[in-house]
Amino acid sequence: MSQDLIEQLEEFRLQNSLTYAQLAHQLEIPETYLYRWRKKKGVSGIYARFIKMFLER
Repeated sequence: MSQDLIEQLEEFRLQNSLTYAQLAHQLEIPETYLYRWRKKKGVSGIYARFIKMFLER
């Protein structure tokens, strides 16, 4: 599931022509979190729910 969230977030970023900094700003999280999640290929905990709610908007 968390791998799917990473893929959906990346797809959202590309569709809206956003940089990682812009996406992090929209999510109101530090930019390093995005890089960390991509590297480990997963999001866990409260951030997974937060991203899921963000993508549903």
